[in-house]
Amino acid sequence: MKNIQCKHCQNSCKTIGKSECDKYNSIASRPEQLKNEIKEAYRIENYELAKKLEDELFKFNYGT
Repeated sequence: MKNIQCKHCQNSCKTIGKSECDKYNSIASRPEQLKNEIKEAYRIENYELAKKLEDELFKFNYGT
């Protein structure tokens, strides 16, 4: 196994044949990820988190 210092999660990851972890999300996929997280927050009835994520999505789409 190869120990690497992951540039995305800042953890020392033990991996086989990898140079970075799977936790990395590019900024291009962030809006789709936010939509899924908002749906999940509403599903578990966490309205405060859903509102925070909706605000982040609005800022991402329309600026501040």
